[in-house]
Amino acid sequence: MTMSKMNSELCENALDSLLKNIGTARLQSAEQVDVEPSLLLKILNLTLEEREALVRSASRFVKVEIDMGALDRQLNHICNHTSGDNIENEFLLLGAPLAMMRELFGMHASEFSMRRRVLGLGGENRGRPKANEAAEVGIWDVWYQLRDLEERDRYLKTAEVTSESLLAVWAAVKKYHLYEVKSCKPISAANRSVA
Repeated sequence: MTMSKMNSELCENALDSLLKNIGTARLQSAEQVDVEPSLLLKILNLTLEEREALVRSASRFVKVEIDMGALDRQLNHICNHTSGDNIENEFLLLGAPLAMMRELFGMHASEFSMRRRVLGLGGENRGRPKANEAAEVGIWDVWYQLRDLEERDRYLKTAEVTSESLLAVWAAVKKYHLYEVKSCKPISAANRSVA
């Protein structure tokens, strides 16, 4: 389809939509469509055949334009939102629990459930994570080594390196953070005893 053909179709569709709205009294005044009252009256008095002829010639008086600045802003907004959705989906696919999604992304339970259904994951992960003490210590060691990463990236990388679900990583990290706070000392490879 050529640009002039596409422009003609856009103009015809825009005018057709306008005429339908005028014909069904959805418009309360001529100011709503920026059409002079005298022209609006002429439009209202057209026969069906005359309206069809007017629509076919729409490209002569209807102008379709794209505001490039507004388009760029909208594309940036959509792309930023989409990339946010992608990382949230990655977390969900790797077994992130609701508490983690709420803390890291501000996700509510209804969105959590809906997104898991859309991703084909069913209901929320339930039960205790399957990581044993040795796996938990391994998770903490990797978590500690990755301390310079941003928290979200740190969770993903820890899950990747340890081959554990985010549910297991989340539980282990929370457990060791509690231990750290209670003992006032960080857990590292040299200090692994779990209370």
